[in-house]
Amino acid sequence: MLPTERFINKRGSQLISSMFNNVFYGIAMCMVFQYFRNHAHRDNLNIKLVVYLLVISATLQVIFVNIHMFNVLVISFGKNMEIGGDIHFSVPGKYASIFLTAFIAQIFYATRIWAIGRNMGYTGRRLKLLAIPVVLLSSTQLGAGLAEVVLL
Repeated sequence: MLPTERFINKRGSQLISSMFNNVFYGIAMCMVFQYFRNHAHRDNLNIKLVVYLLVISATLQVIFVNIHMFNVLVISFGKNMEIGGDIHFSVPGKYASIFLTAFIAQIFYATRIWAIGRNMGYTGRRLKLLAIPVVLLSSTQLGAGLAEVVLL
């Protein structure tokens, strides 16, 4: 197998996915800018705090992805990176950021279910129960994800 074929099979897909990641991050930052410009003045501090936390964790994730791609494509170019080799610090950081972003978004979703259920009377009591599995599953996902990061 030619070296260019190995590169295309292994690193080309990572490069393309990191480019898509950067594009979607830019779109998300445009949406956050629009939110703060047009709608943030109506929301309370808790909502703004969740948005800030999501922006910070997404920014960290993009930074770690780009550091990892620079390490793979520039610093380690041409080196044989076999399974079981050293793992760059950006890989666990990337995964931790992904799991943290998902956890924050899911907990926010559960709080919205709880808030809607609080205002609906008897039907709302049953609706509030739907938030419990969301919290349990998101906590399990965060715990398992952080355990994976630690074991890397």
